[in-house]
Amino acid sequence: MIAAPPTVRRPQCRPIGTRRRAFGRYGQNGRVQLLGLIRFIAVAGDDILAWEACERFEARLPAIGADPIHREDLQMMVLFGDASSALSALSEALDEGEQHGFALAAGLVQGIRSRATVASSLSGFTEGTIETLFEIASCALAQEVAISPKLSSIIRLAAPEHAGRFEPSRNRRPDSRIREPLVMRPSLRRTAAGVPGRS
Repeated sequence: MIAAPPTVRRPQCRPIGTRRRAFGRYGQNGRVQLLGLIRFIAVAGDDILAWEACERFEARLPAIGADPIHREDLQMMVLFGDASSALSALSEALDEGEQHGFALAAGLVQGIRSRATVASSLSGFTEGTIETLFEIASCALAQEVAISPKLSSIIRLAAPEHAGRFEPSRNRRPDSRIREPLVMRPSLRRTAAGVPGRS
C-alpha cells in the first residue's frame, strides 16, 4: 500500500521543455482524465510474474499519454489522459493476467485537480478525489477494475465502447459511501451472454 504521499508538486510549475497539461475537469481536447490506483497481485506466490507485469504496464503508459504519479512496489497511481485509453490499457492487463498467471485490482475515479495555490493532497488532486479513489479501489477484488455509478455515466459518453463491460460488484461494503460499485472483469473469462465465468 502507498504509505505516505510523496512531496507535493505545485500545479503551476513544470520542468522546462515538458508538455503543459490541463488541470481542470477535462484533459487535453476536452477529454475526461481518470485517476487510477492499480495493484498487481502475485498468484500462487509467484511474485516475479506480478513484478514483471507491473513493469510492463508502467512502460506502456507514455505511449497512451498517461502519467505515473507514484509507485510503491506492486502498486501505482496513474493519471490517464482519457477514459478510452485508460480502460483499453486496463482491459488488456486483465486479459494478460488470465493468460500469464498474475492478477490486478484497480479503482478509477475522475481526476480533479485542486485549485489551491499549494495543493493539500497527493500530487495536487483534491482530497475528495483521493479519498474516493482509495474507497473505490477497496471494492475491487483480484482481476477487477472498480468504478462508481457516477463515473459509469461519464464513461458512457467518453468511452461508450467500454460501457457495457461493467457489472455490479460482488464486493459491496455496507459502510461505504459508494453503495453500488461497478466492476470490469477480464473479457477472456466472460461468457457469450456477458456473465463472468468463474470456472
